[in-house]
Formats: sequence, C-alpha cells, structure tokens
Amino acid sequence: MNASAPDDVRALLARLHTQLRLLIPALTITEGGRQAEVLLARLRESTNEAARTLSAVEPIVLAAIEEALRHAVAREHDEARTELLNAYHRLSVLIHREPRREEAAHERTRRWSISDTHPRADTG
Repeated sequence: MNASAPDDVRALLARLHTQLRLLIPALTITEGGRQAEVLLARLRESTNEAARTLSAVEPIVLAAIEEALRHAVAREHDEARTELLNAYHRLSVLIHREPRREEAAHERTRRWSISDTHPRADTG
C-alpha cells in the first residue's frame, strides 16, 4: 500500500485503531485463545504494512505494537495489553485530528478537555 496520501495514512491508522479496539478485549477474555491468535496475526500483518508510515508519523505507536507482539508470543498477556492500550490511545489522538507535523513525531501528545484551559501531557 502506498500510504503517502493523507487519506491513505488516515485509513491505515484507523484500521490499526480498529484492530486494537477488537484485540484488547479478546486478550482480556481469552488470553491466547484462537480468536486472540487470529487478531494478533492480523495486527502483525497490518503493522508490517504500516511500519514505514508509523515510523514517520508516530514511532511510539510502532514500538508499542511491536513490544506487545513480543509479549503476546511469550504469553505475557498483561504486558501485551498494556502496550496495546498505549498504542490505541496514541492512535485515537492521531485519527481524530489533523495529521501531525513530521517534526512532531517525537513530541508528547497533548490532550484537551472542555474544563481544561491548558493542555496536559499525555502519560503515554
């Protein structure tokens, strides 16, 4: 996939986001059952496809997913879920606003709430 166009990048990130949204509860409920294994395999394929894009727009997400996949192989389900949740939250911020500047890839993510007058740094 050529993910150079903004719509392609957004679609790619949205697909990863959806996969994470489905995988996290599957790991919580089945901890390595067949459904979780299938979802992990799909996530691995999508991550390989998105690696170049993720390394450019949000390398922390790529690192978190790769670490989660290593934990899943080792049957360290709590650690895998933690990394997947980190990736999910960072992707949530990215897909619900304009794409980040290239030089902002290593900056901390900022979140806003209605009651905030100042941004707070994301903990992820």
